[in-house]
Amino acid sequence: SPRTRALRTCTGERDGEGGPRRIGGPGPVTALLAGRFDLAADPRSPLLSGLPPLIHIATSDSDAAHWLGATVQLLLSESAHPGPGGAIVMERLADVLLVQLLRTMAARPGCGERGIGALADPAILAALTALHQGLAEPWTVEALATRVGMSRSSFAARFAALVGEPPLQYLWRWRMARAGEALRASRDPIAAIAGRVGYQSLPAFTRAFTRWAGHGPGAHRRGARATTPRPAGRALARPAGARSGPAVSR
Repeated sequence: SPRTRALRTCTGERDGEGGPRRIGGPGPVTALLAGRFDLAADPRSPLLSGLPPLIHIATSDSDAAHWLGATVQLLLSESAHPGPGGAIVMERLADVLLVQLLRTMAARPGCGERGIGALADPAILAALTALHQGLAEPWTVEALATRVGMSRSSFAARFAALVGEPPLQYLWRWRMARAGEALRASRDPIAAIAGRVGYQSLPAFTRAFTRWAGHGPGAHRRGARATTPRPAGRALARPAGARSGPAVSR
């Protein structure tokens, strides 16, 4: 009812860390499955910034009914009765849920000219896949256009219209995001990370990264270490980059 008083989900009885949290009164039970994703990609990327603030997929949606109910039920079951490796199972199911959601959106007409709609275009999807899988390759616009069977001018125009920026600008942003992730999560030499994202010259990589992040790769790594929480007492530290699994509220 619109007159029902809202309750904060952080209140109420909780069954252990990460377990179900029960709120409310004696009325019909509603299960709420909540989770979050910490994205390592550049939040300024048009593919992310083009997403709407709210996405609603109903079980009555014929395009989603065959996967939505099944995936959510698996998440609910694992969260309510976790077994060995339960956190890993829930994380993988949450990954599947997100990918299915984005795939359903991309297939819908009118999902937007930019951003996720680019995944519905076979040629642009093939180009994005090639960029992601061959991050260190010396890509040019002409090479990408040839890869997907288009002319250079037609490909460049379609990519910019659907993704929201030119191909090489997108490649630069993706390389920097992946480099930033590697700097935070590993102790690999900066020169090695630079090579993995397509830079054979360390000074060139440092200039590009500084333009993207506002500081150099060394400072980026030091800042990540400074903000990583350390375990207190007998508490176990979560791995760097680990995500919280879904939680169930009743």
